[in-house]
Amino acid sequence: MGEYCENCGAKLSEQEGYSEGLSSFTCTQCGYVNGESRVTVVEPVKKKRKREKNEKTGSFMKRHWKKIAAAVIVIAAVSAVIMSVSAGIDAVKKLQRTGISSEECIGVSFEEVRQNFEAAGFTEVSVKPLADLKADELDMEGQTASVCIGKRTEFGKARLVRSDAPVVISYHSARILNAPCASRNVKNMTYTSIEKAFTDAGFTDIEVKQVYGMWGKEGRVLSVTVDGDRQWKEGDEYRVDARVYIAYRTRNK
Repeated sequence: MGEYCENCGAKLSEQEGYSEGLSSFTCTQCGYVNGESRVTVVEPVKKKRKREKNEKTGSFMKRHWKKIAAAVIVIAAVSAVIMSVSAGIDAVKKLQRTGISSEECIGVSFEEVRQNFEAAGFTEVSVKPLADLKADELDMEGQTASVCIGKRTEFGKARLVRSDAPVVISYHSARILNAPCASRNVKNMTYTSIEKAFTDAGFTDIEVKQVYGMWGKEGRVLSVTVDGDRQWKEGDEYRVDARVYIAYRTRNK
């Protein structure tokens, strides 16, 4: 008699009443009578069923592998088409009309243009100052110079565009100038040298004032302010219309 039940595969040696040398023994789990005439070692039923199932599956795959492969390819292709169609539907849902043409934007306040695109449903709207205007051109400050939607700079008011496309509004703004020197270095320099330095840097609104005094060297700088700042560093940025005020000593009333 074997160690396992010939019917259910249970381990007989672990069951109550079992001992070595018995010619027969009734399995306590399934009631099957195991005897000497039967197989000594029995493969467990669960393992046997699993093995037989795997063998059948393997045999089926060998006979029909071409059909299975074709089916997998078809399913993958259909899935790709469905995903593509779904993406296309989402893209169509996001399309918005600009409501204004590129030509109509030119010369209009950039804030007005931005509000137009945001009201139309565009979500990625940004503005970009060009810092391109000279002091005598500041009447154009804030006017839109161009609008770029994605990579397109020309479009009609009925143009359909994705609502999440980047919209960049470029507008005219004052040029930015750099201070030619630091405030700590201007005292006791000649006012003419300071005036020339700021003029060469592009500043045009420069006011020079004489301060009468008996002490100190003639023409030496007393103070300089830039756009109201008494202290600044060389390279600090100022608008092109920033006022530069230079006070210097003179003994002549």
